[in-house]
Amino acid sequence: MAKNILSKDNAKFIILIVIIAAGILISFQFGLKDNFSIEKIRNLIQSAGAWGPLLYMLTYGFTSIIMFPASLLSTASGAVWGPYLGTFYTVIGATISSSIPFLIARLLGRNVAEKMLKKTNKIDICDRFAGNNGFVAVLVMRLIPIFPWDVVNYGSGLCGIRFRDYILATLIGIIPGSFTYNLFGSSIEQPGWTKFIFVAVLVAFMVAISRIYKKFSKKGKYDYDIIIMGGGSAGLVAAKLANGLGKKVALIEKRKLGGDCTWFGCVPSKTLIKSANIAHQASRLQEFGLKPDSAVKLNTENVMAHVRSVVQADADGHPPESFQAEGIDVLFGAPKFLDGHRINLGEKEIASAKFIICTGSHPFIPAIEGVDRIPYLTNETIFDLEKLPQSMIVLGGGPIGSEMCCAMNRLGVKVTVVEKAGHILSREEDEFASRLMDSLKAEGIEFLTETEVIKLAQQDGQIVATVRDTQGRSSQISAESILIAVGRRPNLEGIELEKAGVEFDPGGIKVDRFLRTSARNIYAAGDVVPPYLFTHIAEYEAIIACTNACLPIERKANYEHVLWCTYTDPELARAGLTEQQARERYGDNVRIYRWEHKDVDRAKTDLATNGISKFVCDRKGKLLGIHIMGYGAAELMHEAQLVKSLGLSFKKVASVIHAYPSYSDSVRQPAKRCYIDILQNNFFIKLFNKIAPNKGKRRNYQT
Repeated sequence: MAKNILSKDNAKFIILIVIIAAGILISFQFGLKDNFSIEKIRNLIQSAGAWGPLLYMLTYGFTSIIMFPASLLSTASGAVWGPYLGTFYTVIGATISSSIPFLIARLLGRNVAEKMLKKTNKIDICDRFAGNNGFVAVLVMRLIPIFPWDVVNYGSGLCGIRFRDYILATLIGIIPGSFTYNLFGSSIEQPGWTKFIFVAVLVAFMVAISRIYKKFSKKGKYDYDIIIMGGGSAGLVAAKLANGLGKKVALIEKRKLGGDCTWFGCVPSKTLIKSANIAHQASRLQEFGLKPDSAVKLNTENVMAHVRSVVQADADGHPPESFQAEGIDVLFGAPKFLDGHRINLGEKEIASAKFIICTGSHPFIPAIEGVDRIPYLTNETIFDLEKLPQSMIVLGGGPIGSEMCCAMNRLGVKVTVVEKAGHILSREEDEFASRLMDSLKAEGIEFLTETEVIKLAQQDGQIVATVRDTQGRSSQISAESILIAVGRRPNLEGIELEKAGVEFDPGGIKVDRFLRTSARNIYAAGDVVPPYLFTHIAEYEAIIACTNACLPIERKANYEHVLWCTYTDPELARAGLTEQQARERYGDNVRIYRWEHKDVDRAKTDLATNGISKFVCDRKGKLLGIHIMGYGAAELMHEAQLVKSLGLSFKKVASVIHAYPSYSDSVRQPAKRCYIDILQNNFFIKLFNKIAPNKGKRRNYQT
């Protein structure tokens, strides 16, 4: 049965193609475009006398099928009846005649077109064209005379535009153009400069009409042009950008503006890390020739209060009132989708043409026996501590776990890290992650790698964790507190995405390269879009999603130049491929350039020599990967990142004058090695070395 239906649909589609092809063939074969002038059409209509209008409309209907230029008929109408009555006949005739190709395409080709679009993953183009607002789509194409008349007629029939919307939009949208052609036809006997003025004025009028309509057509249909769901890093950026693009914007936040970065992530963690690093430097006074008169003892009771004060100061920099002053409505509550254009917020129902979901993420709590019966910490609660614990188990050696274990240890907390993998920071180069872990071990942090927690309990004010290694051996460790930092999950609960037709899974919302969800008017950015859960990526995605939602020209999200940094001490920064990834992709064309920070003079003066820079390049010096471990790695990586993003050779860095002494030597010196390596592999240099081998002895600068 299904095969028979498909066969009928295919047969209908073939008939449609034949009709279109026959129309084009008739038009060209009989030279209709050349043999029919405005004068001939005018004479034909006038010869019909009182039947002229009916003949005119029948002719319009026939020519709409064979793709005859409708502009000739419209102009001839003005020549016969004048601009006003001519426009009336043209609008009626054109509207009725345009329905013929629409209905032909709808009846013969819609089913097959829809199936073909779905198979080629391009149904989104059709949906975008038709959408939920086919009237607006057709009206804009009729008002702006750059869309071919016949293409709109047949194309609208193939798309999902309702016939009622199509007819009404055509009737209204062709009035300016019809009047233009009729006015031109009525002035056909007048001087050329008069015609030019008529056309110029009416073209300007049409452009003005299209712009005014575009601005006000949606007024009243939706409460907002775009609603941003989530007031974190991505949401704040998207709201300001959309507002700057002239859209009516609402920003909805469930708790407080600023999101995870302001309240639980970047700001509090880096503030705590700074306090910890100051404490660490205080313990090194004698290394710098400063001998204190007495033992240095630090009281950490006010550390968390200091962290919270910095967080509040940052949050005060973007209060809701500042957004309201810019024209952005800030609403608080938990939104729920009712359909693709409506949400429920408290007792209110709000409609919007577009949405961007930026609701962020929350800590993932693994299903460990007893976890629900202990007072565990996460990044959302650790900064609420009034007093630092004496000891802490850190579950997870990712970025959060690594940063917090380093900071807490330096603030006097005895830290034990439990990590399931062989080393911390599994995304990093093995060499760098292992070297950082050794450095943290030297400061007194205990690491239990290839180990997992299988049970948690609370006994005598202590958290007791039963752990098991890969050999199956179990043991117990205890501490005053435990921080769970084993990953994050998107904040999607309660939004009821399924009602809006948005596809998602436990990892996040499914988006295409334009950050558009399965619902074509809804976009997503930030932590709800895996896999890069970083503030700077959230901001980047917010810009992409917002411009795509607000502008007709779309941009693709490009993750080729993603970078990040873990703010331990030393810091560990990365962009691009690891050496192993590069060799798997490029084979023997990979070149590696390294520099130990113990050879950086500024690092020597600062006693900050624990570090290494490693740059992965192809044979032409194009950067494939950047890896820096050391003091200020997050700042150091950007010079190389700029070169990488612009597609330049790494050797270009060597030609830039750098201040001395500075940590930038850890980038400049490897770039010099890259320059020399490329130079020595130059054909003419090789030829010179063969001709005069004693003039230049080659040195290998790769490692």
